[in-house]
Parts: sequence; structure tokens; C-alpha cells
Amino acid sequence: RGHSGRKQGAPELMKSVSTLSGNEVESQAFSMTQELSIHVKFETNLEPFSPVLGIVIKSNRGQPILGLNNRFAGTGPFPTRVSSGIVACDLGAVPLVPGTYRVDIYLGDEYRDFDVVTDAIEFSILPSDYYGTGKLAPAGTGSLRWNAEWKLLDGEPSEKER
Repeated sequence: RGHSGRKQGAPELMKSVSTLSGNEVESQAFSMTQELSIHVKFETNLEPFSPVLGIVIKSNRGQPILGLNNRFAGTGPFPTRVSSGIVACDLGAVPLVPGTYRVDIYLGDEYRDFDVVTDAIEFSILPSDYYGTGKLAPAGTGSLRWNAEWKLLDGEPSEKER
């Protein structure tokens, strides 16, 4: 309520936002391999609606890294029209590098957003051995960690190796 990041004049439909681990424990700090879920509790005295939740995860410098919502992500709005509830976005194991992240939240229906709060919540990703090599990737090498498959397609051993 009264969040400084709320769009001026917007109805205050969102009552709380929380980040939860994969085992549904509320937390604001996660390891690099831990599952992350964002829950938004809402309530309205207006006409019931089919909720659409949008999230934008941003770096600590405000740069958007990931944005999605169930309006355009293929699931569409929920089939039930409600006046209150909790909308959850289960992100799975998010491959973010260690650091602090802020989240913008958008709540609306299939046509528009009613309530928008920038920097609604903050969470941290803690350093961990993401690749299982016993080494941490150096800082400053991007916002995401990705499991890739590496191949040497054409190479001849040097004379020294033969």
C-alpha cells in the first residue's frame, strides 16, 4: 500500500508481493540454482476480472533483464474472473548471476494493466558453484549463466601432443 513505485492515480489492487523458493518458503536471497516464484496478493472492490500478471526483473542499475506476463507468454488470462486472490509466477531456476535484482509488477486483465508498481520487491542471488566445477565465474561477465554444450569440431593435435 502506498508504495512509492506505484503509478500515480492507479487503483491499489496489489496488496503484497513476495518471492518464494521452490519449496514455497518466503525468502529474498536465493542460490543460483534455486527455484524462484513471485506471488502477488490482490483485491478489488471493482468488477471481478481474469488476472494477468506481468513482471520485469531488472539489474541493480535498473536495466531490464527479463520481462514476461501471462497476456503474451502463451497461457493467456485465467479462465476464472475473481475479485481477490494470489497470482503466482513460477520461474524455475533462474540463471541470474550473483547480485541484487529489483522487480516491476503489472496487474491487469487481458486488455490492460490496472495497477503498476516499479521496484515492487528486491531479491538477491548468492554466489554458488553453478557449473559444478568448483570455480566461480568472474564478476562482470554478463547478467546470466547458461549451460552450453562445448565441442571441438576440427582440430589437429600439435606435434608436442602426438
